[in-house]
Amino acid sequence: MSGNGPSDAAIYARVSTSGQDVSRQLDEAHEHLERLGVKDIEEYPEIVSGVADTDTCEVYNRLLDDIGTGQYDLVVVHEISRLSRIGPTEIHEFIQHCLKHDTGVEALDIGLKIHVDDGELQQMIYTMVARLMGDLTRIEHQQKLQRIRSGVRAAQSAGK
Repeated sequence: MSGNGPSDAAIYARVSTSGQDVSRQLDEAHEHLERLGVKDIEEYPEIVSGVADTDTCEVYNRLLDDIGTGQYDLVVVHEISRLSRIGPTEIHEFIQHCLKHDTGVEALDIGLKIHVDDGELQQMIYTMVARLMGDLTRIEHQQKLQRIRSGVRAAQSAGK
């Protein structure tokens, strides 16, 4: 990414069920990119469970392929957890793939900005932070599911 900022950017947005909508993620990412002066923006919206295997993540894999061709200066995600569908190393691998192909990564939820022209140490630290935030989000999601299951069991025990 040059000092003039990115000229070509991608937005990756993911929801877990067809009942959810990616439009809020896309809208906020578009607003962010427009503030940066980016005109050429490609969207990669996807409906995939956070526990899905890689074979079902066609849009994500297409984004990886497009990044590999050097198509983008920047990829924006609304939430860093959107990049961690199959395991804790996914965020790190995604960021490394982007940087290898001269593409920066920004996550709006935590204000993370990893750019190609950042120093190597800074890139490593930001990548570590991104991975940690993704891991914390996954833990929080698991705790939420446990609370829901516990509540269902309690309601069933009470005859509801």
